[in-house]
Amino acid sequence: MWKKYKKTVDEKTQVFIVQGSVSHLKELLIEEMSPDDDDEYETCWTCPKAVKAGDLMLIYLMAPLSAIVGYAYFTGEPYMNNDSASDWFGKTMAAYDNLTMLDPHDYLGLGEMRLLFPEWHWVHRPQGATVVPDKPEMPVKKPLLERLLILNSANEIGD
Repeated sequence: MWKKYKKTVDEKTQVFIVQGSVSHLKELLIEEMSPDDDDEYETCWTCPKAVKAGDLMLIYLMAPLSAIVGYAYFTGEPYMNNDSASDWFGKTMAAYDNLTMLDPHDYLGLGEMRLLFPEWHWVHRPQGATVVPDKPEMPVKKPLLERLLILNSANEIGD
């Protein structure tokens, strides 16, 4: 059983991009359509160690999609996967909930991200999970979330 997080983002919420392969897309779509009443099953994803419960994760699927396809909220603190039988053995993982998949027409492709955020190094070499910048000299967080229609209003993240 884990705490459910409401879908809000504010200036304190960190936003992370996590990566997966296109083979994860079918699993994600099935998960989104499944009832969310199984408190004995936590869905986890690999993530940076800096993740905290309540942080937002943007799901980026690698080529051939090369796009952000959905988002969810981390519900637990990161932990090291010590299951030697797991494909993710030795990786940092965290549980998540409130998965929302974007309509395919709303996927945010790598090409568009490069046009929107040319100064952000990750979009030129998207390898591994990363925190979305939220600095005055590189304000990516708010415009990225607005583009993905995650913000309820333009004023939720400090101006």
